[in-house]
Amino acid sequence: MASIDDYIDVPEVARRTGYSELTVRSKIRSGILPAIRRGRRLYVRPEDLDALFSPIEDCR
Repeated sequence: MASIDDYIDVPEVARRTGYSELTVRSKIRSGILPAIRRGRRLYVRPEDLDALFSPIEDCR
């Protein structure tokens, strides 16, 4: 299993994306962005964040 050091917390996700922390938490709550909880904090894998913002290939 990955170490918690391999994850980024909600404030860092907000900083990287430009979204507010409330928006990031909303995306986690709705299931759009997978996260884990350690204590009271939520953490996201960088790979999941990259997948959320990766370009969609043209299917033409």
